Order: sequence, then C-alpha cells, then structure tokens
Amino acid sequence: MKLKATVIAGLIAAIVISCGDDAMGSVMMDAGNALAGMGGSMAGAGASGGGTSGGGGMLADAGQIIRDAGEMLVDAGMAMSNAGHGGGGGSDASAQESPSKSGTRIEIRQTVQSGMDGTRYAYPFASYYDTKLKSACSLNMMSDSTKRCTPTASAFTTTYFSDANCQTRLAYFFTQCAQVVPPYFSESIASTGQTCASNPSYIRVYHAGAEYSGNIYSLSGTTCLATTRPATWRYFALGSEMASSEFVEFSETSETL
Repeated sequence: MKLKATVIAGLIAAIVISCGDDAMGSVMMDAGNALAGMGGSMAGAGASGGGTSGGGGMLADAGQIIRDAGEMLVDAGMAMSNAGHGGGGGSDASAQESPSKSGTRIEIRQTVQSGMDGTRYAYPFASYYDTKLKSACSLNMMSDSTKRCTPTASAFTTTYFSDANCQTRLAYFFTQCAQVVPPYFSESIASTGQTCASNPSYIRVYHAGAEYSGNIYSLSGTTCLATTRPATWRYFALGSEMASSEFVEFSETSETL
C-alpha cells in the first residue's frame, strides 16, 4: 500500500521538478494537500459502500493510497521550496542559506545517509515533526479555516459502526500499512458551498480508542445493516476529538529570497 503511494507521489514530483521552476515547490504542497483530502474522501466513500468483495472495499483502498501519496507530495513540495533548486549560482554563502528552520515545537527533519568513509548525503525531502505530540505531521486545513500541522496518521474514521443502530462510529487502519497502532485518527470532511478561494475539505483529529473486535455495521440509505469485516482492516473506538488549538498553526507568504 505504502509502495503504491510512494510511486504515485514520486511520479508527480518528477513531473513537477522537470518544469525547472523553484516556485513549483509551493504548487506541490497545494497539490499534495488537495490529493490527501481527495484520498480521505474516497476512503470514507469506499467504506460507506461496504463489503469486502464489492467496489466499496476497492475504493477505500484506493482512497488510502491517494491520501498517502498526497501527504508524501506535501513533504516533497516543502523540501523543494526550502532547497530553492539551484540557488541562482551566486557565491555569497548567505544567499545560499535555506530560509527554513525548526521552531520551538515543530522540527524540520531530514534523512541523512552516512558512509563509513565519511560520505554524507542528506535527502532533499524534509518533513515536519511535532515534538509535543511525538508524531510526524503535515499541514492541513481545520474546521476553523486555519492551516495546522496535524499528525500524519494511517488510521481514519469511517462510516462503519459498532452498534446495530449505527450510532457509534469506528476508525480503522490497514494492517499491511503498519503494525503499530497510531495514537491519533484523522478524518477528512468534504465541505459544501465553498468558493473558489476556499479549501474543499478539512481535517478532524481524534485520540485513538480501544481496539474493537465485535460485529461491524454500516448504513444502507437509512437502514443499519451488519457488514462483513475486511480481513486487512483493524477497527478501533474513537476517542475524544482534538481541538484545532492543540496543533501548531501555520501561515503562508510569498517572499523574495
């Protein structure tokens, strides 16, 4: 699952990089956020379709892959913006210095490979890490229209329920994507009545609850029906929703460097 997402993100990034425009890093970040929101919506729609053998399960899987690819694309776009892709060829060291820096809570992290002969290579793609929540995070729009760094979770809320009245929602994650249960679950909400300048979706984040092993139910119209449990999914109760103020807010500006 993650491999497929990596391939998708890599292909898109390669196409954008080939354009040769340093400003495309910002475009990649915007595209990644849009892709992540679309993937989350697809995953939810697939889950509401129900069933492990029908189109619902495949749509949910595809949505998960697209969302993962979107988050990878956001990280790649951030790294491209930071690196500047070439720096203009000047000799002044200050002109080559990256404008990026870690904050008091959010760290910018890069993977570095070190050879036994002293070789060091820093991957150009960086990512955000929330030191308070002890979780990687990515920028997402919240319900209060602020952009914040929310945990990069592989578990998502669904339209599956733990009761025969379809009142208590469950979250799930794919067992092939991770064996360690993420501490936070996220949900992509498709907004309605948006203007062209508005973000088409926003994120809700929940604390992880206990794993659920009982019967699974889903809505078919207004009827609550028992549903077959997909073999590759694990289900969990939803904990309390986290307020937007619990995450670091980000703004975006256009600067001449």
